[in-house]
Amino acid sequence: MRTLSSVAVFVLLCVIASPALSVTRYITDDGMGDYPTIQAAINASSSGDTIILADGTFSGAGNWDLDFGGRNIVVKSENGSLLCVIDCLDGASGDHRGFHFHSGEDSTAVVDGITIADGYSSTAHGGGILIENGSAPTIKRCHIQDCRAVYTSGATGYGAGIAILNCSPRIIDNNIDSNSGTDGAGIAVLGGSPFIAGNDLYSNSASNAAGGILANDATPVIVNNWFDSNSGGGLVLQNYSVASNDAVVHNNLF
Repeated sequence: MRTLSSVAVFVLLCVIASPALSVTRYITDDGMGDYPTIQAAINASSSGDTIILADGTFSGAGNWDLDFGGRNIVVKSENGSLLCVIDCLDGASGDHRGFHFHSGEDSTAVVDGITIADGYSSTAHGGGILIENGSAPTIKRCHIQDCRAVYTSGATGYGAGIAILNCSPRIIDNNIDSNSGTDGAGIAVLGGSPFIAGNDLYSNSASNAAGGILANDATPVIVNNWFDSNSGGGLVLQNYSVASNDAVVHNNLF
């Protein structure tokens, strides 16, 4: 009876043990890329994959309210945020935001170099991006602008730009400007320990507190950020006790 040689067995075991190769998908705003929408590409992806967005303006169903669904993938622009925009239309088509992370994604889930504009939420936090339920993605080199978070019932609208609810994402090297809400118009941190570094936060407007960043009952690391012309204050820490919390605020320019 024939048997496999030791070399053949070794090669077979290596093939079986090898992880699946990562896939890169290319998406265009006219729907003529590898998939018709960004969400369709996300749904076809597995952790480790990359989705590249061509220059242009993405809008409409499948190109906003984007949900990684627990996949640790990268969604990035081809040529930077100035040329790649997700336009949420500021409520003209109902409540829509750029991204919603809520399925436990980790720091290898990345949004890189995309403009998120005119996000709007009237019933929940996070006009541009909402991060909750233990997710911890990386948001970097993005431009988040002209987003709003306002409860129509009169309750507080937190985090017009980015809302972080008991999570620890990495928010790095973004421009966050001209967003408006009740509290934490640029970034609202409601619990958790996010790393917020190297961001420019300017011209954000909070009707109550913190046009720039609001951290409530949280332990963020806030370093090397630039705050300018934020209505309602640049940075506000609430329910913060030196004895029980370990927030780090260092080397920021106000």
